[in-house]
Amino acid sequence: MLLLLHALLLIALLLLALLLLALLLLPLLLVTLLLLALLLFPLLLVALLLLALLLFPLLLVTLLLFAFLLLPLLLISLLLLAFLLLPLLLISLLLLALLLFPLLLISLLLLALLLFPLLLVTLLLLAFLLLPLLLLLLLIGLPEPCLRRNHDQGKTKQKYACLSDLSLRGFCRSACTDRKKNRFMRWNARHSCRLSIDGVAN
Repeated sequence: MLLLLHALLLIALLLLALLLLALLLLPLLLVTLLLLALLLFPLLLVALLLLALLLFPLLLVTLLLFAFLLLPLLLISLLLLAFLLLPLLLISLLLLALLLFPLLLISLLLLALLLFPLLLVTLLLLAFLLLPLLLLLLLIGLPEPCLRRNHDQGKTKQKYACLSDLSLRGFCRSACTDRKKNRFMRWNARHSCRLSIDGVAN
């Protein structure tokens, strides 16, 4: 029994010592971990910055090389695409023109066929409207201003003809007759010219 009690006491003392040791070592462990983190964090940042500074030029160089390598390929692909698409574009335009040309002809023919009867109808209506007016004008005769103008033109022509004949005659007789006879002859010639004009007008 005594042995058992001694063993239990030893176990209890051992557990107590372990607990005290754990309680003493735990703050030390926490302090060491914090110090290690505080020391390692700047080192980690410096390492990351150095890595970025070292990798950035390499990244730029790789991007430039990639661009210089891809640019000729891109140009070649664009040229090939243009050469491949140009015949297709020409063929499509020719087919479109060949398809649209008959449609254009058909539309023009239909338009002409539709407009031709309308043109004929308008011409016939215009003829039917103008025919009565023309018949009326022929039945009534020409208006009075036209007759007066023609009458006045005839009068002036005859007057100028008589005056020219009179001047020639007067000039020939002026050497033979005196002024009174010449005046009398001129007045008589004018009077006869007026009488002849009135006779023609009537």
